[in-house]
Amino acid sequence: MNLPFWMIYDDREGLVPPVKATNVSMVEPRRYVEAGLWHTADTLPELAAKIGVDAENLVSTVKRFNEFVAAETDDDFGRGDEAYDRAFSGGRSPMVPIEKSPFHAAAFGLSDLGTKGGLVTDSHARVLDTDGNPIDGLYAAGNTMAAVSGTVYPGGGNPIGASMLFSHLAAKQMAQRRR
Repeated sequence: MNLPFWMIYDDREGLVPPVKATNVSMVEPRRYVEAGLWHTADTLPELAAKIGVDAENLVSTVKRFNEFVAAETDDDFGRGDEAYDRAFSGGRSPMVPIEKSPFHAAAFGLSDLGTKGGLVTDSHARVLDTDGNPIDGLYAAGNTMAAVSGTVYPGGGNPIGASMLFSHLAAKQMAQRRR
């Protein structure tokens, strides 16, 4: 895995990345640029050089993405398939074509919000082995455990709610073990 990952977008909304979540602060763009987290170029090959990726790959990836936008279907990652994906776009597909120069890239890394993996647990927060048996004395809660919602992210509060519940269940199990 190569970090950072880059969000590529065009200039239809200016320099600031088109992130619509109200909890994502995008103040003081100059500081992001100075930190090397945002880059701008007149062409996609120039942008590729600035962010250290292969120019042909970037151009072909943007072309493929724009085809997905036109079809309103993301065959690679399913972007826009979940209701939450459309929460900030009025129910429309959240994908926007990358067409208008200059082009921008914003760096981002991994996040623990709404994970889609982790340790598999039972209803008592006990971690299960590969055969589905509880591992004695091992518990998981929050984003270390597989999401209770499976492969979907139904919305804000789901990870913290599951964390609170499974932490409580783990504590109850630990207390019972001590008796």
